[in-house]
Amino acid sequence: MNNLHFAIDFTHNSYSIRNIIFKHWHLLVDLPSCNTKPIISFRRTKNLKEALVRSDLYRFQPDVNVFGHFKCISCSVCCFSIECKDFQHAPTGFSKTFRHFSHCNTKMVVYIIICPCGLLYVGSSSRPIKIRILEHMSRIRNKNTNAPLVEHLIEHKHSEEGIRFVVYRLYSHPHNRMDKRNALLREELSLIYKLNTYIPHGLNNSMDYSCF
Repeated sequence: MNNLHFAIDFTHNSYSIRNIIFKHWHLLVDLPSCNTKPIISFRRTKNLKEALVRSDLYRFQPDVNVFGHFKCISCSVCCFSIECKDFQHAPTGFSKTFRHFSHCNTKMVVYIIICPCGLLYVGSSSRPIKIRILEHMSRIRNKNTNAPLVEHLIEHKHSEEGIRFVVYRLYSHPHNRMDKRNALLREELSLIYKLNTYIPHGLNNSMDYSCF
């Protein structure tokens, strides 16, 4: 009959625990499968890094009836995220009540960046929105003037800490990756037109019509 196998965490008491089990095993020999001493193995315990660092980001799971854009509560761009359930743009009179739930880790989005002076930049991303925002922040810190948002911030001496963003729309209907990307770009162009964010009224300086 096969021996029983026990796996216990390896500590400074592990060998003592094993010796105690062997010493008193005779009390269990009459039980089924206990006629021979077990095989005891030791497993590694968590090291300090594993104990302090989670293997995955906390994912906020909302109620199914919650709509809007929210902070994920666990990333470095949460401080730039606007928690809201709708979006209103006074200069154009445009308003939209969100029918989606989004946060910093949401993919396939059209987003709006709001400059401290109130001008808007419209963009899209097939990756998590937080990665796209971090790319914007990197260009700002590196003073990459090829980006209209960066050029505007430098010219008007705005602080990057004043920038805010919100996810305007999620897009996930087409199954084909290229179709999804084109759908995102079409939605981006549509929003640029609705909000009139093309320079000088906003911070978008180019419009790509190849998605149509």
